[in-house]
Amino acid sequence: MSELDAHTAWALLYAGSLAPEVIAMHVRVAGPRGGAELERLWRTSGRGVPLVVVDAPAGGRAAALRQALAILQRTEQADRISVVVPWHPEPAGHELGLDDLAGSPAGRSDLVIHHAPAAS
Repeated sequence: MSELDAHTAWALLYAGSLAPEVIAMHVRVAGPRGGAELERLWRTSGRGVPLVVVDAPAGGRAAALRQALAILQRTEQADRISVVVPWHPEPAGHELGLDDLAGSPAGRSDLVIHHAPAAS
């Protein structure tokens, strides 16, 4: 998730239909913008869903996301993690390496990637 918009809100609702517990994750890239505005907005409009912010160096978003998912699985002892990617005109799954994480012999069978439909 990179912004708090109608597509993010819809993805949160969609995630809630898939699992009883939902957390939002933002991979924050180091730099001048750094996601501070998103965090501020989340505090006032996050709909009660906890936001986990993962810091990543420029070009390291995929590795940071993989590490965060591994930590989440270990700490929550989850049998399966579903990742819901908000709809965006330019899908972010490939950029974050999500396609390599699940659904292939080299990937993880305990991780399911869902691309939320566009908000209506």
